[in-house]
Amino acid sequence: MKITKLICCFLFVANASFANNDFLHSLQNTSPNNHKTLLIFYKPDCPYCTNMDKLITADKAFQKQLTGTYNVQVFDITSTEGRLMADKFNIHAVPSLVQYNNLTGESQITKGFSGIQKLSQQLQIT
Repeated sequence: MKITKLICCFLFVANASFANNDFLHSLQNTSPNNHKTLLIFYKPDCPYCTNMDKLITADKAFQKQLTGTYNVQVFDITSTEGRLMADKFNIHAVPSLVQYNNLTGESQITKGFSGIQKLSQQLQIT
């Protein structure tokens, strides 16, 4: 339970720190009513990350589903804060997404991006 509280506090602070981030900026949100968090790890020069950003940014319906289901936080792994969070979840490749349950402390990692439809299924928001 202490780890869950620590991560929740870090995510709240991180949200303010990464507010100027342009990558998937429309997804970044926090809701005290939502117990699911989605952490998205990327690198600015990653072509797969750029493609993911382009496709998700263009799909407003998917964005609405995603932000309705998850608190979304985006981390650049080249930044100090992003590297710390990537290390915490053992992230070594981008793009990577971590589904984190704030109530149970359970997490699930998805590596790569194969399109909106597959991501919807993986995140169970179809």
